[in-house]
Amino acid sequence: MLVAFESLWGIFFVDAFWSWLPYTLRKFLTFGLKTRRRRSHVSRSVRQVLDGQQTKRDLTRGGFSLDGRMADPLCDVPRWQFERLVDHGISNTELFRQAFIASSVLSPDEKLKSYERLEYLGDAILSLVVREWGLARFPIAHEGTLTSIEARLVDEKATYTYARHMGLEHFVVCNAHDMRSRLHYRPRVLGDAFESMIGALYLDQGLEPCRKLILKVIRECNPDEDDLVRDYNFKQQLIRLCSRRGWKGPKWRVKKRVPQRGIQPPQWVSEVRIGQHIVAEAAGLSLNNAENCAAEVALDVLKTVDDDDQDEQEQDHVEEENDADNKD
Repeated sequence: MLVAFESLWGIFFVDAFWSWLPYTLRKFLTFGLKTRRRRSHVSRSVRQVLDGQQTKRDLTRGGFSLDGRMADPLCDVPRWQFERLVDHGISNTELFRQAFIASSVLSPDEKLKSYERLEYLGDAILSLVVREWGLARFPIAHEGTLTSIEARLVDEKATYTYARHMGLEHFVVCNAHDMRSRLHYRPRVLGDAFESMIGALYLDQGLEPCRKLILKVIRECNPDEDDLVRDYNFKQQLIRLCSRRGWKGPKWRVKKRVPQRGIQPPQWVSEVRIGQHIVAEAAGLSLNNAENCAAEVALDVLKTVDDDDQDEQEQDHVEEENDADNKD
């Protein structure tokens, strides 16, 4: 008991002294330290569960109960890990620990300590920054185009991409049994964790560090910013194409749902049918995403067919002209 008290006191003293140092000096002092992102998790307790033999002993050694819950998750993750993650100094380490704690790992009476409230705030901040950036980056874009750009940059697929880019799967902690199945790699969980991290950064440091981090991640994940103006609503494009050609409207059907396999997220597979013909099929992280991808493939297929028909017509025309010349 005395050893545990002395250990906690030492952690408190070191953390207080660390907070007193300027962030630039803290960043310099931790420059040579590894962030452990190549390991399964930044928390040693969680790593014992993920890398162990998945026995009851591994659960108890990692500080989890037999039902996979934990009293104080991520308590062993130091401040500098979070500062390295957001590339900014922080004051409230507990706030950032909360940003990566799912409700499934907490007891029923501690659900408010999960990331859900921070995710609610971070979602609004992400939309605000994206809208502000969109107005400045595309000064002649109409409201509909800006809405389309925002939707593409803040949807579940986008936030999942940002989270994987930053390595948030090494910070998120869920119920131990869920983590053994790698459910903390699911797009919804990682997307929520990204937004909750933004919410924690806003409460701790204000809007400007959030803006800097969000725009940095968006630019790294979308190197061609001009490509964002492109119309990515392929479902509507396919519907309009069918209407112009007098065809029956396209219909989408769920072909199957691929379950999660390791760290690979679950996917939906959708097929699009025009009349009696299945034109294309594609997979996506969500049902809507799969249908949109199938529509994109269908548009490419129809374009290829149109190009082939045009080539045949041109070839027939050339042959007719040659026949006319030979007769003359």
